[in-house]
Amino acid sequence: RSIGLSGKSVIPLTVSCGCAVTGIMATRNIDRESERKTTVFLAPMMPCSAKTAVFGWFSKVLFNGSAIVATSMYFLSILTVVVSGRILAKNKRFSGEGNFILEIPTLRPPSIKNVLISLIDRTKDFLIKAGSIIFLVSLFLWVLKSFGINGYVGENVKESFLYLIGNTLKYIFYPLGFNSWETTVSVISGIFAKEAVIETLEIVSLTPSTLFNDSYSAYAFQAFILLSPPCISALAVARRELKDNKLFLFMITFQFIVAYIVALIINTVGKLIIYSSGLILSLVVGIIILILAVKCVMRLKNPCRNCVKGDGKCLKKKRCTI
Repeated sequence: RSIGLSGKSVIPLTVSCGCAVTGIMATRNIDRESERKTTVFLAPMMPCSAKTAVFGWFSKVLFNGSAIVATSMYFLSILTVVVSGRILAKNKRFSGEGNFILEIPTLRPPSIKNVLISLIDRTKDFLIKAGSIIFLVSLFLWVLKSFGINGYVGENVKESFLYLIGNTLKYIFYPLGFNSWETTVSVISGIFAKEAVIETLEIVSLTPSTLFNDSYSAYAFQAFILLSPPCISALAVARRELKDNKLFLFMITFQFIVAYIVALIINTVGKLIIYSSGLILSLVVGIIILILAVKCVMRLKNPCRNCVKGDGKCLKKKRCTI
């Protein structure tokens, strides 16, 4: 409600944890236009099943199977959605206050038949997607990796089109801690399908863990994948729901900027913790001492009203308060 959304926005945001496409389509049930647009902007920032696969892979390969790393992405997503929603609420096009309270219907356990039917349908959809988009992206990346200006390059990847593209754009991500051409190419492939990020890293590098400066830059990479614009299919649905090219381009720009800022903060804080832990500790201690000193001065300047003037004894025999 504080970010201009009502109970009707809960369902699209929750559904987006499965797939951003269905989450965006679910915004059609929202009556108020400003609320619907805000939800379309925020739904792709939720961790869909494709992004969850990336987080699980990173947790296993780079973070020794830590479950906290993958789980924290959900909390980071919720926090970012709240902050982004408040920022959008400052704009007149997205401003408003949601007062609608959505009543959740009675939940009953599903039948085994319905579970099996749903399982078969979802498996079929995944196989079709894996056999089409992910396969085509992998094939396209293999072609770019194997050929260059001089034709077939074989194992000399640095003469390929893939290296040329990644090496040209890698400087954009330099402040985020993942400035290799391999990670840049994986970000680009994630535009087609977020699952392709894993496939790309495995194609272009035998040791993906060496592509990041430290664990914080790897975590920043995950945050960027989480919050950056979604796959092509979700973008197509968002364009159809928004019905405005300028607003659609603004959505893509807004999501990219949010992802960039969050990843930059994570990487910067990580660098400070690694290389300037003593400085941070000194600053924290100094700030605490300064606050205590100011409070002591204020207490001397403004004594307790219940204290007898001059003797410092409190008439109510309680702890003095300013």
